[in-house]
Amino acid sequence: MGVELVAVEDAATRDAARRLIAEYLQWIAGNASANYGLAFDIGAMVASDLDDRAKFFPPGGRFYVVRNGDDFVGVGCLKALAPGIAELQRMYVQPHVRGIGAGRLLQQRLLADAREIGYRAVRLESLKFLSAAHALYKSAGFIEIAPYADNSMQAFQPQDTMGTYRSSAVFMELRLARAPEISLVIPAWNEEALLPALLDSVRVAAAQYDGAVEVIVANNASTDRTADIAITKGAIVADVPKRGIACARNGGAKIATGEILCFLDGDSIMHPRAFVVIAQAFANPRVGGGATGAVVERWTWPLRLLFMLVIPLTWFGLDTGVVFCRRADFEAIGGYNEALLVAEDVDFLLRIRRQVKAGGRRMLRVRGVEAITSARKFDKYGHWHFMGSMARLPWLLLFNRKGFEKVAKKYWYEGR
Repeated sequence: MGVELVAVEDAATRDAARRLIAEYLQWIAGNASANYGLAFDIGAMVASDLDDRAKFFPPGGRFYVVRNGDDFVGVGCLKALAPGIAELQRMYVQPHVRGIGAGRLLQQRLLADAREIGYRAVRLESLKFLSAAHALYKSAGFIEIAPYADNSMQAFQPQDTMGTYRSSAVFMELRLARAPEISLVIPAWNEEALLPALLDSVRVAAAQYDGAVEVIVANNASTDRTADIAITKGAIVADVPKRGIACARNGGAKIATGEILCFLDGDSIMHPRAFVVIAQAFANPRVGGGATGAVVERWTWPLRLLFMLVIPLTWFGLDTGVVFCRRADFEAIGGYNEALLVAEDVDFLLRIRRQVKAGGRRMLRVRGVEAITSARKFDKYGHWHFMGSMARLPWLLLFNRKGFEKVAKKYWYEGR
């Protein structure tokens, strides 16, 4: 059992929420006292959170605990602050499980709930020492604003300290756009060199599309500035610590909220009209998914030969570029196969093709919006060396598993 969110409803979840909120507030209060000379009435805050049904509970609020395996390890809440405005509160994940994406999962769910309820904006307040939390909020689009009057701390500390509190806290707001129709997932491991150009091209394509687009960079244990670049460029970052291209694709899809899921590799450039054409394709109910195809950033005659050899594969639904499908179909087949080091995209396309065909639909190669893919593997290893190694992979997979894994890791998991 992985990380999941559970609504606070029964005695077990209420007890877990009470324990976690008390733990969180004690930690906050200790730092607030040491750093800013502030004191809070923790008992009154916990009692208010659990006993006031109008605070965090439906219809205007949401209240979740995070379950990891058999343990409750985090909590997060949404409450009505003012007409049309909600507030995030009590966002907490225990230290020993930070880094598994629980905080981001909480944030995504609560923001999705806020949209569903009909809020126009979401605010939050956070003490300045919580810099890691601020980075998470900013990755979702929150911006700093002036202190707002109806903040949650007024009732739980001496009024003569409110000025100190306001100067010791960061206040943020996120204006809620309409829910995304398309979610683009970009698996990325150490992509600081090529990711900026890709995200710039995605921004241009999103501007040409009338609907809402969500861009998710699935940061697959990068050791460079991949995550920072993604945040700076306005993308959502899904941290996926388990190395694997399939793991990254699934990790990004897990937090996606669009009904159409798109996947594009981090060393690509998106065509300006890609989102427009993909949306047009799905206007036909008989289309279940497809791909845009791709061209290489420059042509040499060995690359032309390679592309001529792989063209027949597209006749069987094996394609590249921006791969797209409906969320329901993605979930029905269980996403990408995380047991595969490479060729997870081939396996996925074969399975999604069977899925949509069973429903009387088809996969579609949309025309004229091919992605541009880099030639970096050919540049790094040489055209003939790389092509020869790829030709050996099927034989190695059948007869020399360790050799297969060695080659796969060399070309897909090392060298950046």
